[in-house]
Amino acid sequence: MNTLSVLGLAVVMSVSGLAKGGISDFYATNSTGSIFLVDGDSLNASLVVDLNYGSSINDILYLDDGGILANVTGALVRYDLNTGQEEVVFQMSGNTGLSGFQYSMGLAAMSNGDVYFSLFNLDANGSNWYGGAYDPFQNEVELHPSSAGPAALYFDHHQIGENLFIGADHAGQNFYIHNTETGEIEIHAAGYSPVSFFESGGSLFTMTQHGGLYMLDVSTMSSTFYGRINSGESNWIGAATTSSPYRLPSPGSLPLFGFVAVVGTRRRR
Repeated sequence: MNTLSVLGLAVVMSVSGLAKGGISDFYATNSTGSIFLVDGDSLNASLVVDLNYGSSINDILYLDDGGILANVTGALVRYDLNTGQEEVVFQMSGNTGLSGFQYSMGLAAMSNGDVYFSLFNLDANGSNWYGGAYDPFQNEVELHPSSAGPAALYFDHHQIGENLFIGADHAGQNFYIHNTETGEIEIHAAGYSPVSFFESGGSLFTMTQHGGLYMLDVSTMSSTFYGRINSGESNWIGAATTSSPYRLPSPGSLPLFGFVAVVGTRRRR
């Protein structure tokens, strides 16, 4: 373990003792925008829809209306899995208080109802990395400092304490614990390449690029192999549980950024 800073271990311990129970059905996406439903018992994956967004989608949350919220490079986008209808909920560029090129990754449902993600910004003064919290009811983003440099651009996040988020560093095979209050980072070796997190049955799961599932105990930062998604896919990038859907305001209830359109999707029945 390479530790840059020691964070509040007592807070991390508050979500320890994860039960080794079963796993609920969950959605997973590959790097080309195909959404699969994975059976929690067999881990068999069935294609639901191709969103034709190429490598732009990098993580998803399952919504209480049966749709998904996706982080699509520089926007948060809601998709109806039945019709293929899309809605740009929040566009990063021009709405974060930053100028220049912006790239966002990862999604985490926060305990206060907001959505957490990473944001990379490049402007005339150089590059910076932030943690961002999006409030869907106020349609605002609050940025948090990060001292992690490029490693802060995680594939995914998960909240493990009031101000603590764990991030998946796929390339470095590490977990990063980010304190959004101080910007401090704690690094833990994963021993594999995590790309996404989701909770199920009281346990925290991580998914690898090749569909491996691990149960992660954040009190010890140790992982236990659970199984592998059964499919022909080998380039997974995001996952979302169906057991605890995220609530997003209904379409039309707020002056949302972007547009509503039916996109060219191919739905499998």
